[in-house]
Amino acid sequence: MKVINKLIGVFALTVALTGVAQANLIQNGSFEDVGNNTLPTTWKYYASIPNWDDTQNVEIWKSGFNSVIADDLNYFLELNAHGGDGTSSYAISQDFATVAGTTYELNFAAQKRSGGGNQAFAVSVGNVTDNVSSHVTGSWTDYSYIFTASSALSTLSFTSLDDINDTTGNFFDDVSINAIPEPSAIALMLFGLAGLVVARKRTNS
Repeated sequence: MKVINKLIGVFALTVALTGVAQANLIQNGSFEDVGNNTLPTTWKYYASIPNWDDTQNVEIWKSGFNSVIADDLNYFLELNAHGGDGTSSYAISQDFATVAGTTYELNFAAQKRSGGGNQAFAVSVGNVTDNVSSHVTGSWTDYSYIFTASSALSTLSFTSLDDINDTTGNFFDDVSINAIPEPSAIALMLFGLAGLVVARKRTNS
């Protein structure tokens, strides 16, 4: 029974460690880096921010401004930015390295800005595209998507579905993409650790 209990503990530890070992493939996913520009004391719009491509300006808000607390760390992004040119939809995107056939998980937090319109947006990554309008004002909604990469380079994009002249709405924070470990990899690790536990049990007998 002690060996079985140890195996259960090893399994839980293995799964936890496997999850921790997966590095976030998205850079600047919490929007803490504005490059050589000055970080805002309240909010500020930027023509570009590191690691992300954008179709128009984006805004970075400091946590606590207008009573909006960041979901992660100290800053978050507003997609529909002040200073837009009204010629194209607000969108940001990032390319990241993947392995064809591997399954990944996208996670992010979204929130509507008070006083904005519908603030619907589209999220696209790998073989997944979704139009989202279920987020609310005043609290963050967490979203998760599973997708399979088809090439060595994949793209994540967020696009506002509001009128192109609407400059309010769509907060984003804590964006991450992680590879999902194959069950066989977890099984092999578990088998190896289980062998060590059994061997130690025999040694101590």
